[in-house]
Amino acid sequence: MKNIAFIFTRTPYGSSVGLEGLNAALSISTFTTDIGLFFIGDGVLQLYSQQNANVILNHCYLSTFSVLKCFNIKSFFLSKDSLTERGLLIANLYKSLHIKIITLQEIRKQLTKYNHILTF
Repeated sequence: MKNIAFIFTRTPYGSSVGLEGLNAALSISTFTTDIGLFFIGDGVLQLYSQQNANVILNHCYLSTFSVLKCFNIKSFFLSKDSLTERGLLIANLYKSLHIKIITLQEIRKQLTKYNHILTF
């Protein structure tokens, strides 16, 4: 079976793209277990643990990421460069996942291992 990378590049709020990417990863996991999730640019905010969606009367779906482990999705990569650019600390990331924090150059190298890449 082919392996698939999901790249999250958008903030968790303002559009439904992040949630749609998460739902797509969960759906596709029934066909393949070789799935990687990558968080770059504003996508690193998807895993920011200090989210307060109530302020904008929205639903916080951050905890849904913990379900990914139940679907055998275990490869998570987050851009260290994107964290630095946004002034975020590693300590403020969602702790439920074993996220590998790597440079953009290392992310590009990892992405070459995937047959299909979907961007959200």
